[in-house]
Amino acid sequence: MSLHHSLQHEFPEFADKLEDLKSSDPEFAQVIREYHSLDHRIQGLASRAIPVGDGYFDSLKKQRLLLKDSIYQRLLEY
Repeated sequence: MSLHHSLQHEFPEFADKLEDLKSSDPEFAQVIREYHSLDHRIQGLASRAIPVGDGYFDSLKKQRLLLKDSIYQRLLEY
């Protein structure tokens, strides 16, 4: 199972757009920060085998997916 969910890994074809939007759109930059923070938390829980309920872990992953979908839609519109 891969733990690599960085946006550069997820969307390599949008690397330039990611950087442009991060620097020009504060709202988009905030969504990016939220995504990275959530991804970091998920990776930390998974890599340290910290006992958490499956429901909690799944809800974190669903939140990350929703943020990723939002980021992807914004990249497509840019």
